[in-house]
Amino acid sequence: THTHSHNTMGAWTALVLVSAWALLLCPDTTACGPGRGYGNRRRHNRKLTPLAYKQFIPNVAEKTLGASGKSESKINRNASRFKDLIPNYNPDIIFKDEEKSGADRLMTQRCKDKLNALAISVMNQWPGVRLG
Repeated sequence: THTHSHNTMGAWTALVLVSAWALLLCPDTTACGPGRGYGNRRRHNRKLTPLAYKQFIPNVAEKTLGASGKSESKINRNASRFKDLIPNYNPDIIFKDEEKSGADRLMTQRCKDKLNALAISVMNQWPGVRLG
């Protein structure tokens, strides 16, 4: 058993040495971490600017298939799914509310989650700019 523990120690020592050499030879590795893009920040050489009024990306109308994908169905006030819509009162998002009814704030939970995440991204990228 004494030689068995000696062989095990030799194996551990070899593993540590190989790992150390690997770290020395490949210092530009990135670690895994929580969230998207952790440890892998892209460097942008160009200055990012907010979109201009009526400007959108991709440069196609918002109701086209290329911009938003295939819609499941329309939800009007008489639809059974209308009762599932929830209002979004996020103060960091500017809603038009031209009808003064609050209807522009109604959306699915998934839409609300995605819109709130987009509002946070906008504020982080361009301090003082609100999503609208």
